Amino acid sequence: MEIDDGNYPRKHKLVMYTSSGLLDQYFNRYSDDITKIIQRESISTTKELGGGVGNILVSLKGLIRKKSGKELIKEINLNDEHRQVRALMNIFSSSNLVYPVESLIQGEESPTGLYKFDTNLQLAYTENTEEKMIRARGIEKNVDFSGLTSPDNWSSRSFVMSALGTIDPFPFEGVFLPIETGETWYTETEEGLELEMLELTVQFLFILAPDTEDYIDWTSYQKLLRDHPKDIDQSGMEM
Repeated sequence: MEIDDGNYPRKHKLVMYTSSGLLDQYFNRYSDDITKIIQRESISTTKELGGGVGNILVSLKGLIRKKSGKELIKEINLNDEHRQVRALMNIFSSSNLVYPVESLIQGEESPTGLYKFDTNLQLAYTENTEEKMIRARGIEKNVDFSGLTSPDNWSSRSFVMSALGTIDPFPFEGVFLPIETGETWYTETEEGLELEMLELTVQFLFILAPDTEDYIDWTSYQKLLRDHPKDIDQSGMEM
């Protein structure tokens, strides 16, 4: 289930970030495979994408020509004419074209080179780049991944504002493309060395809003932090 800022229920998660050029590139490259996946989906999903992948991609390409950054994301999230683009992004991220992040540890290569994450991301503005950027970093299944993102490509919705307003990681899910491998850690087993931890520099294809349960857990944790007495020593005794 997905949480939304408004009262209107939505089946597919809202888009919080996207690299429009990369999105257009991958959707067009794998349009035939995506079509086959949709044909295997339930009747309700088929109806929702009844225009066909080809028509949705034409809609996306036209939208990218007219809009960019926050305005593009706003159209995908709120404009009924482009709701199918968001639906397609959600279906694509859950398809067998995008492997879960632990596949990187297991040495299983995704057919598209893309991987899905579902974990907390820490968002922080960078100070050591020529232009102001947002570094997004997450750790899931022993994969430590991070990538630079343009502030212009993030939604202005409250989820993003909350994530940027705290040092604590915020629950997101999405899809990334590994660009560079950093440090790796191995464990020695009877069969030989086994990959234990992996650092990656990535490029994010898109990032989606959190599940309702994850968001509620996060807000509850934040409330506990705010309400926690500050005058408690290390023993747990009030001073």
